[in-house]
Amino acid sequence: MATCSVGSPGSRTGTTTVSSRTSSAGWFPAVLASGVCPPPDESMVTERALHLVREGQLSRALRLLLSHGVASAADPAVLQQLKDKHPLRKEDIPEDLLREAAPMSDVVPQLRSVFSSLPSYVAAGP
Repeated sequence: MATCSVGSPGSRTGTTTVSSRTSSAGWFPAVLASGVCPPPDESMVTERALHLVREGQLSRALRLLLSHGVASAADPAVLQQLKDKHPLRKEDIPEDLLREAAPMSDVVPQLRSVFSSLPSYVAAGP
């Protein structure tokens, strides 16, 4: 299932899962078949930028309006660059490290409560 993004990286409100769209959209069947999202149309970008301005996020709105988008992972040259940048692991993770890790079922609820309490549109920094 493809996920299309209209917004700044890390933006929760700008991400749309394609399956939630109606099949009447002209590009929908092609997206499901290829897993590649079409570029957002200008009205979607403008609407998102206006939302960011109303939220006081002027820098994000400007970045969105000036963005040229992201490279397509369907492009073989881009895929090769990604493989070069992120090679496969050369050796397995030692078993003793895996045994000492807490089960995800114990960690996820704690993380969810911590993340949901954090303020929106704020990043750690100096």
